[in-house]
Amino acid sequence: MATEWLEARNPLTGEKDHRFPVADRAAVAEACAAVRAAQPAWAALGREGRSAALVALGEAFKAEAPALFAALAADTGRQRITHIELEAMQGFIGLDLMNAAKVL
Repeated sequence: MATEWLEARNPLTGEKDHRFPVADRAAVAEACAAVRAAQPAWAALGREGRSAALVALGEAFKAEAPALFAALAADTGRQRITHIELEAMQGFIGLDLMNAAKVL
């Protein structure tokens, strides 16, 4: 359980509306060790397996785009710019996914 928290301030309202636990050095080291331990399984998937995993991630992003848009627009009050930002991000993800099997 975190003993220290980082509070986030909503730039639109100025109110503190969320807080995040601050990880200590031991928690960061533990997370890094877990990632390193998972790497061999990721490598064992091969190019096609890793590419398929990234395609699934891209599809999940696309499926959650409306919720992401709503959260970002509510947080910033910038609906038009948020729409442009998310569209651009989806385009970049799509381009990356088209080339994933070649570079993984």
